Amino acid sequence: MALSIGPTGDARLFNLLNNTDMLAVSQGLVEGATHDIKYFRNESIDNTGYKLLASDGVDSYPFFELASGVSLDIASDDANDATGGTGARTATVYGLNAAIELQQATVDLNGTTKVALPGTWAAVYRVRAGDIGTYDDSIVGDTNIGQLDVTINVTDTFVCSVPASEGSTFTSIRAVPSGHTMYVNNFNFSAGQNDNISVKVRAKDRMDIVTAPFGATRTIYTFDGRNANILANTNGWIRLPEKTMLFCTAINNSNGNAKVSGSYETLLINNAVYNIP
Repeated sequence: MALSIGPTGDARLFNLLNNTDMLAVSQGLVEGATHDIKYFRNESIDNTGYKLLASDGVDSYPFFELASGVSLDIASDDANDATGGTGARTATVYGLNAAIELQQATVDLNGTTKVALPGTWAAVYRVRAGDIGTYDDSIVGDTNIGQLDVTINVTDTFVCSVPASEGSTFTSIRAVPSGHTMYVNNFNFSAGQNDNISVKVRAKDRMDIVTAPFGATRTIYTFDGRNANILANTNGWIRLPEKTMLFCTAINNSNGNAKVSGSYETLLINNAVYNIP
């Protein structure tokens, strides 16, 4: 796949996309550029249809409900994840606001009682447990005791979750904020020893449009594999414009449930800094 920096992109992008300055980007030393590696999994991939690589058993995401920006809540299924509790006391949510701009918020948890997140949200791509109430010397570590669920306030629709004892979400969803371009590469998927899986990487265009004509959802890459890792280098960065939602789905071509995990690499570029129209 040919390298692309866009219609009139700044030549400095070539150094970034050829990994010349990636270490400096990861250290936060390069203006207008952010590097990230997205990890995700779903241990309940069956043969009934493609499911989202996110929380176990999830086969959908509320794209339309979130598109115009909605109020969200977060709660645990364990009372100990609360201020003064022995589990997670705070959580930080990362996503986009109604204007499709980067947004994050840290809130105090209240056990099984829902806590409203400040602002409105058009996407959530990561949630992390924050302050913890117990120091744990074991390999389990200090983290959330229960599962932390993010839901839409009015409809109670599930958005994403932090599995119990994990401390972070495992969702393949990543959204490109306004005024930015995201480059994606180095996809990696793995399945169980006897699993035969197919994976689709998909991109939803114009994620903020809530009236017809809507933005299309496109399959931008496909992978197939059996009994081994699928090391899926795309031979170049895939360029995604602002307001694009990226996510991965999988299906098990065998019987039973497949355990599928994966990762991909992103480089988020501020269009104004790099002269991208």
